[in-house]
Amino acid sequence: MTSSARHSLSFDSSPDTSKTRTPRRSQKKSPLPINILQRLPLSFSSSLHLQLIEEKDNIDGIEEQCDTKVLVIEMARNIMSEYTPLSDFLANDADFQHYALPRTKVIDVAPSQLQKSSNKNNDSSSASSQLDNYVALAKLIDQFYYEYDGFVIVEKVSKLAYAASYLSFMLENLCKAVVFTSSTNKLDAAFNDAKMNLISSLIIAGRSGINEVTVCFDRTVYRGNRTIRHDQASHAAFESPNMKALAQFGTALIINKSMLLPVPKRGFKVFTRMFSDIIVLYLTPCTSFALLRYLLCCDGHGNDKNKGRGSSQEQKAPRSRGVVISLYGAGNAPQSPALKQILVDSIDVYGCNIVITTQCTKGHVNMSVYAAGNYFHGVGLINGHDMTIEACVAKLAYLMGKGLKGSELRHRFAQDMNGELTPMHLIKGRIVDYKRNKGDHHGVNNVFGK
Repeated sequence: MTSSARHSLSFDSSPDTSKTRTPRRSQKKSPLPINILQRLPLSFSSSLHLQLIEEKDNIDGIEEQCDTKVLVIEMARNIMSEYTPLSDFLANDADFQHYALPRTKVIDVAPSQLQKSSNKNNDSSSASSQLDNYVALAKLIDQFYYEYDGFVIVEKVSKLAYAASYLSFMLENLCKAVVFTSSTNKLDAAFNDAKMNLISSLIIAGRSGINEVTVCFDRTVYRGNRTIRHDQASHAAFESPNMKALAQFGTALIINKSMLLPVPKRGFKVFTRMFSDIIVLYLTPCTSFALLRYLLCCDGHGNDKNKGRGSSQEQKAPRSRGVVISLYGAGNAPQSPALKQILVDSIDVYGCNIVITTQCTKGHVNMSVYAAGNYFHGVGLINGHDMTIEACVAKLAYLMGKGLKGSELRHRFAQDMNGELTPMHLIKGRIVDYKRNKGDHHGVNNVFGK
């Protein structure tokens, strides 16, 4: 324990029968009790008294008293507990009554209620119930946006990265914290991460100043559209491979303020016309080109123009589709004329918008680095840069929902809109120049025009 952060815990052996929250304004102000983030035996939770002595220069912008309001939205029942509704748990558990935490209200929303709400005046092109849920969630945040200081969204852990990526684009000009969280073990388990994740998320939503869509998991805060789930069986289930975490809980909450998004200059609004006809393909060395043609080269109505089904008057216009293809390394694929022709036909004839991303967890897509990538120059592929697959899908759904296509879509996709990608000039600064001693190493110098 460092001298700058000294914790003092005391336990009262007598049970707390009042179950009432101590008045906020009448209490003496004290710094944030980070001790409540530590996992303690359940038998102590109702009688725990916390005190933290910490120097101001280590608080990192967190005020002593919390008088903010946070809306907690549970996307499906029984995510955090099999037996107790989340609203009842937060109301009766002593740790959530601490004056250093924001005041909360819980909305327990079943998927059927979300879909019913989104079907009313639904302006999305969605045939997907999950996208309908995202639309309804965005409208719910819009409804309560000016009543609460922040929002905590409790979503299933398997869908968390996609939900955070979609909402990061749907909530335009966001000036409040929207924090996604979940748990790998529920509150009913003796050893769980649910309570820690909830408390951490409430602090981020209510008093951190991180006003964007984030994922808070295992004491770490990530940008929502930079997050992937990398471990199925660990409490540290998420990571941000191409960007550092925004904040980290320890003896103090450390926030990387230089990485936060700038304050938007326009008013908050919700965009819900997200495009839904998007597929993700993972290319392997043994992928059949015939299968790729079957998936990509059809008009969206089940017809392949090359087969000449029906007259030209009977055939409908090609239906636009979004495709995310995960290639090798920096965006490499087999140098096959057949594959190149499939991609050309799918884009020029069948209206596909194809985004290229990498199968590597870390790294940046640049198809000019190797000859295998240069082979597809001029086809009209969209560079996925260092975005996650979840972010690529969400951004493509957002831009195609706005009606963009062709060169305009490729131009907008390359722009950093909500912190979802690293600009090329920053990537360039990380590349080592080998030209001085070893020549053009892997084409790096050629890529950046040296």
